[in-house]
Amino acid sequence: MNAELPADFFAEVKDAKPDSGPKISVALKWYDGIIDDILANPGTTVKDTAARLGRSPGTISAITNSDLFKARWEQRRAQFSMALDLHLSQKLAQVAEKALQHTITALDSKRDSIPLPILKDLALGSLDRLGYGPSREAASPPVQVNINNGSASPEALARAREKMKTLELQASPSPSVAGPEVEVGEED
Repeated sequence: MNAELPADFFAEVKDAKPDSGPKISVALKWYDGIIDDILANPGTTVKDTAARLGRSPGTISAITNSDLFKARWEQRRAQFSMALDLHLSQKLAQVAEKALQHTITALDSKRDSIPLPILKDLALGSLDRLGYGPSREAASPPVQVNINNGSASPEALARAREKMKTLELQASPSPSVAGPEVEVGEED
């Protein structure tokens, strides 16, 4: 069997025309509708969502508990979080820009009356925020070095041995509560 290989493996799909566009399943439309309702009404209940969408709470509950809905919810929630983060970042950038502009205006109008230490702190802080400020070494705790040359007095060693014996005796198990101990080798 000597089969010839086609000259172009993709000949069949070259002339294929795309469909009229992506088809969105009915389930996906329901998922997105429920998600839109939940996002538009934070803290809503299944009963309220069902009433707004014209379905029974059991139907909405069954849909929201499905694995496919949960996966779609995670996608949409990630998109929503990203859009919210972008929106908030833009607002914070506007606040920072206005605050900086106000600071510049105040510096220009009161340049002679602002004390030098305040100007210095402002300049150093600005440079630091831009990454050009003076580097600060991490404050490390003071290190204490104890040098022991290995010699201890005989009296100190004797006291340490006595202390160890005392601690060992205190840590040894107490006699049994069930009755008197019987010595081995003792006979009645």
